[in-house]
Amino acid sequence: MIKIEIDITIWTGMARYINSAISDGYIEKYSFNDIYGAIKNFDLEGLLIIDDVAYLSILETLNFSEKELLYTKLNKEVKYFSDNNERRKLGLSNKKHGLSLLIGIILEIIQSDYKNFS
Repeated sequence: MIKIEIDITIWTGMARYINSAISDGYIEKYSFNDIYGAIKNFDLEGLLIIDDVAYLSILETLNFSEKELLYTKLNKEVKYFSDNNERRKLGLSNKKHGLSLLIGIILEIIQSDYKNFS
């Protein structure tokens, strides 16, 4: 059985695109619920690309199994945040700052999945 993993550069690349969108003034473009819904529906690219906020071209490098794993990991993290734990876990209280939430989720995945990364 082949073990599928997501390279850390995918996560950091996504975070850079999202950080750039925040810097471009899109901090309140998406709510927490918008981000949670896009993750649940495996469609962050659709949400962010349609509105021309962030082009997640780095996700185009993933095959189907890798993309499925990426969204599985995102959905796993969402379970920890979606019960109003955003403030406690990430220090976020403004529910209009969905892009900041997404970066926080990505950082949590990096922290948990790449503890021994060197």
